[in-house]
Amino acid sequence: MSEKVSIIMPVYNGEAFLRDSIGSVFCQTYKNIELIAIDDGSLDASMQILRELENVAPQGVSVRVMHQENHGICYTRNRALDAASGTYVMFMDQDDSLKKRYVERMVRGIEKEQADLLIGGYELVSEKKKVLKKVHLNPALPWSLYQISAPWGRIFRRTVIEQGHVRFLITKISEDFYFNMVFMSCCDRIAVTDYAGYGWTFRKMSESHAHMSRASDDRNVLDMLSAVLRDMKQPNRLDCDLIEYMMVKHIVWYLLYTAKSMDRTALRRHYTECMQWLERRFPDYRKNPYLGFFTPKGEAVPVRLIVYGAVRLSRWNLFYLLLRLYSRVGGIVR
Repeated sequence: MSEKVSIIMPVYNGEAFLRDSIGSVFCQTYKNIELIAIDDGSLDASMQILRELENVAPQGVSVRVMHQENHGICYTRNRALDAASGTYVMFMDQDDSLKKRYVERMVRGIEKEQADLLIGGYELVSEKKKVLKKVHLNPALPWSLYQISAPWGRIFRRTVIEQGHVRFLITKISEDFYFNMVFMSCCDRIAVTDYAGYGWTFRKMSESHAHMSRASDDRNVLDMLSAVLRDMKQPNRLDCDLIEYMMVKHIVWYLLYTAKSMDRTALRRHYTECMQWLERRFPDYRKNPYLGFFTPKGEAVPVRLIVYGAVRLSRWNLFYLLLRLYSRVGGIVR
């Protein structure tokens, strides 16, 4: 018999999406699926729809519905992990979709590779269900392990999650990055597939897009990155230089995203804290071999140029001046 796959879906005000997203689970060719859907205090009809769908699940798919007061996506995913019983775990957002053979192909891939984690690509889909972009990973490139920070689009071996006590950090910034990095540090083998069967729906009004530019105590990038370094298993099989590059990249993008919402004093404080954190944790980060015009291979060209440029400019404090200009052009002028 096929191994059980637990699909974890946090739900919050998802009444407009649930029939389509869960419908794509019901249509899977793989027939041993446990869907754990937790309603996180929705204010709409999400819970009613989940109960309706629970009662019409096809053979081969069991649906477990739970309800709770609103605690956020990290708490919700952790509760679902506590309830999961599958050999494998997958994550799915409430407004996304799966191709019919998605679970089947991911299970086949992780078993063929005898891996603890199999990472795949995705299709970026508009709200009108038009495919905007296809992202296929290159199994030959080391960067493919880090290219996508989301927990969806991949399949995890649950014994590794439990043995490593891996859970989502309760934060509102890059909780996916934290989970993936800590989990990967516990793996003996990680594989990549060029298959892209997950449909990620881009919505401009999603929580992450609406609030990612707002700096706050619960969106402190340094707290999150420090937790990653603290909780990753040591020693591990990951590329130390790529991990360092990821830390630098997170800080650069955090400063760029939040600069528009900060006044001069706050921006200066955040910039100084971030640069000092990098100097303490990674004294030689400016010499990282992946900081350059042509590396890491597989990284989007604009991204690697921005990260490389920011690091070069920071040597003479010019990155801060660029952020000041960016914040004034972008909105805040104080």
